[in-house]
Amino acid sequence: MDVNRITLQGGRVLPEASEQAPMFDFGSALRVLKRRSGVIVFVTSLFLGLGFLAAALGVDRYTAGSTVLLEAPSLTPFGGDDLYKATKFDNVTIESQMQVIRSPLLLSQVVEDLNLSEREIFWEPRRGAVKQWILDRKDQVTSFAAETLGPELAGRLGLVPAEDPLSDAELFQAAVRKLRDDIAVTRNGVTSVLGVKATANSAELAADIANAVTQTYVVRRYDMRRASAEEASGWFEARMQELAQQAAQAEAELSAVGTSEPASGGPANTEEVRLQLRNAITGRLSAQSRFDQINLALRSKVPLEVLPQRLATDSFAPLYDAYTATNDVAERQALNAEAMGLMVDLRDDARAALDTAQAQEADARAALSAATGIEPDQSDGGEVSLLESEARIYRQMYETYTTTYLRTKELQTFPTVDASVIAMAEPPEGATGPGGMKLLLVSGLLGLTLGSGIAFAREARDPRLRTRSALSRSVGAPVLGLLPPPEKNVTPNLGPEVSVEAPQVGRVERAQGAVEGTDVLYLVPSHQMAVDALESEMSITLTNPLSIYADTIRRVRVAFDNYFAPNIGKRGSVIGFISEDHGTSRPTAAINYAEMVAVGGQRTLLIDFDWLEAYLSHSITPNAKFGVPDLMFTAGDNFSEELAFWVDERTGLHFVPNRAMSDTDTIGPAVFDSGRLIKLVHELSTKFDLIVIDFPALGSSVNAAALSPVVDGFVCTADWGKSDKKALAKAMATCGVPQEKVVGAIMSGVTEDEIARYEATG
Repeated sequence: MDVNRITLQGGRVLPEASEQAPMFDFGSALRVLKRRSGVIVFVTSLFLGLGFLAAALGVDRYTAGSTVLLEAPSLTPFGGDDLYKATKFDNVTIESQMQVIRSPLLLSQVVEDLNLSEREIFWEPRRGAVKQWILDRKDQVTSFAAETLGPELAGRLGLVPAEDPLSDAELFQAAVRKLRDDIAVTRNGVTSVLGVKATANSAELAADIANAVTQTYVVRRYDMRRASAEEASGWFEARMQELAQQAAQAEAELSAVGTSEPASGGPANTEEVRLQLRNAITGRLSAQSRFDQINLALRSKVPLEVLPQRLATDSFAPLYDAYTATNDVAERQALNAEAMGLMVDLRDDARAALDTAQAQEADARAALSAATGIEPDQSDGGEVSLLESEARIYRQMYETYTTTYLRTKELQTFPTVDASVIAMAEPPEGATGPGGMKLLLVSGLLGLTLGSGIAFAREARDPRLRTRSALSRSVGAPVLGLLPPPEKNVTPNLGPEVSVEAPQVGRVERAQGAVEGTDVLYLVPSHQMAVDALESEMSITLTNPLSIYADTIRRVRVAFDNYFAPNIGKRGSVIGFISEDHGTSRPTAAINYAEMVAVGGQRTLLIDFDWLEAYLSHSITPNAKFGVPDLMFTAGDNFSEELAFWVDERTGLHFVPNRAMSDTDTIGPAVFDSGRLIKLVHELSTKFDLIVIDFPALGSSVNAAALSPVVDGFVCTADWGKSDKKALAKAMATCGVPQEKVVGAIMSGVTEDEIARYEATG
C-alpha cells in the first residue's frame, strides 16, 4: 500500500484517485502469462503432440504443374492467306477450355496412357513407420473381430470392410474420378495462359500426370483440326469433279454454238464432234487437277500424307499400306522419303498427261471448226455471250475450289493448333503442404496462441479476489493489510533477533472488583479457557507479535483509534468483524485482535455472535453451558452472569460463547430481537474497555446491520483466491451496515510475494 497516495476524508483513509490507466498494461499481461503458465504449457504441449501425430500419420503429396498457351500462331509454308484464321479466345471460351482439360473424356485418355488404374503408387501413398504400425494394429483388430464375431456379423457392424472387388471398368472409372480430383486448372490473370497442376503420391508421377494432361489436350486440339481438314479436302475433291464435268460441258456447248449445217467433207453428225470436244476438255481438267495435287504432294515432302492413293501408281501401294499400319514417326519419315523418290517420275507422267490432254483439246476444237465451217466467235452474239459467261463461271468456281483444296491439303499436311505447351512439369523437390518441422512449428504457435487466449479468458472470468485494489473496490474501504497463512507467517529478518516472552498463565485474580471512578462492578469468571486447546493461529499476536500477521492486526487497531475516535469523541469501544462468506479467517482475526488488546491491559470482551457456525465457541469453549441467550435473559435459580463468561488467564481476555454447546439445548426466537441485542451490547460496553464481536456471514444474517447503532466500526475480512469479489460487493451494498463505519478490509491467506504476482510493482 503506497502511503504517499493516502488522503484523509472525514477521518477515514481513502486512496487517491489513480492516474489514467494506460491503454495496454504490458506488465499486467506478462503477470497473467506467468500466473497461467501451466495452462499455456499444457495447451502448447497438447498441440505439439497433435502436430507430431499429424506429421507421423500424414502422407506426402507432391504437386507439379505445366503451362498451356492458347492462341498459337498458324504456319503457312507455301505462302498466301490462311485458310483458317487463328481462334480468338474470349473469357467464356477460356473458361470452357479449362473445363475441357478436366473433362472425363480427356482424363480417360491420360489414365489409359499412363496405366494409372494399375499403378499402386497412384492409389496408395508411401506410409511412414508410425502409420504402418497403426494400420498393422488395425488389421489385427479386424482379424480378431472377424474370427470372434464371424465375417458376416463383423461386416454388418462395420468392423470388417466388405469384400467386393471392383471390375476393370469400375476401377478405370474410379481412377478417372480420382484423377479429376487431383487435377486443378487455373488461369494466369486475364491472359490466355492456363496452368495445369497435378497432385500425386510421388514427385515423378505428379510431373508425368501434369505433362500427360497438357499433351493430351494439345494433341486432341491438333487431331480435331486435322480431321476437319481431311473432311474438307474430301468434300472439295468431290465438288471439283462435278465442276470439271460442268465446265467441260459448258465449253463444249460454247464451241458448238451456231453450227446448224455440216461443212462439205466433214462428219455428217456434228454431235459426235461436240462430244469429242467435251471429253477432251474434261480430260484436260482432270489432268490439270492430278498434276496440281501431285505437285503439292511433292512440295510437302510428305506425299503419303497429302497425295490421294487413287492418283498414285501401283508402286505406291505397298508404301501406303505400310504408312497406314504404323504410327511410328521415324518409320513414317522413312516411308515418305522412299515415296519422294517415286514422286518425280509420277509428276513427269502427270505433266506429260496434261500436255497430251491439252493437245487433244486443241485437236477437238479444230475438228469442230472444220465440221461446222464456222469459227466460235462468228456465231450468234447473245447465245455466245451467255455460254461464255456460264463457262467462265464454271472455270472460276473450279479454280477457286482448286485453290481452296490446295489450302486444305496444306493445312492437312502442316496442321496448326491453337494451343501449345510452353512449360513442361518437372518433379517437385519437396512435398506439398507443411513438412514435419513446419507442422510442429505451426502447432506450437497455435498452441501458444490458444493457451495464452485461454489464460487471459480465465483471468478475465476469474471472480475471486486476487488484488488489494479489487478488495478495496468491493468493500468501499482501504485495505489495511494481509494475513498470511500460518505456515507462511514469518517474522521479517531486518535486524538482530528479538526474544519475545511467552504470556504467563494466572495473571487474572479470581475476585470481583469495581470499575475505577464508577459504581459499576466487573465480574471475574470462574471458567478459564484451556490454553492448550487454543489453535496456534488463534494466538499469533501473543506468540509471534513481530510477524506480518500480528502487524496487520495492529494496523486495524491503529486505523480504528486514529480515524474513528475523533468522529465519535471517544476511543472506539465496540468493533465488529464481518465477512461475505463463512470460514475461519474472520473469527481467527477477531480473537487475535482481542488477545492483542487484552494483553495490553485493557478490559476486553470477545463475543461470538455467529449463530450459524459458532466457530470460536466450538473451538475454545466446547463445553460451554451458557452463552449470549443466557445473558439476555438472566432470570433463573441456577444462573449468574459470571457463568456465561470465560477468561484467558494469559491476557485477561473475556469471552462469551454464542450459546450452550450441547446438542440438546435450544434457544428461543426472542434471542434474535434486535432491541435486546443492542441493549446487551450497550450494557456490556459499560463494563469493558473494548468489545470485539464476531458476526456471521453478511449473506446469511442481518445481525451486523442490526447492531450497527452500538458498534463503532467494522472490519471486513476476505479470503484471497476464495472470496467472490462480486458477491462481496453485493453483500456490502445490501447488508445494511453504514459505509462510514467500515474501518477497512484485510485479506487473509496470502503473502506479499504471492499477491505481487497479481499486482503491479511500479
